[in-house]
Amino acid sequence: MVSVRTNEATPFTLHFLEDSIALVAYIAAHKKLLETNLAYNILIREYVADEAMRYYKRQLLFITGNAKDRYEFICENYPHLLLEFPLKFIATMIGVTPTQLSRLRNKK
Repeated sequence: MVSVRTNEATPFTLHFLEDSIALVAYIAAHKKLLETNLAYNILIREYVADEAMRYYKRQLLFITGNAKDRYEFICENYPHLLLEFPLKFIATMIGVTPTQLSRLRNKK
């Protein structure tokens, strides 16, 4: 999102953990659609607003919540992650060691 807005290269890359399809669009075509297509413009604005809200909630939880809160957030909002990925990834995602995650899971 930032690189589209600033037209600068991003330091982030995508690494897929399973078979995936990635759609790629030229930034110029995207910007032209934003200027000329009201429905597309509204769709993108709503998507960006929703993503910003999700990002804000995750960041706030990571700053103010404890490991139990973060684990419960994952369980409630992204339960499929617990089934699809090794627990070491989940532990990293919530900022704990795999051992700490095991303790959290055993308390449930």
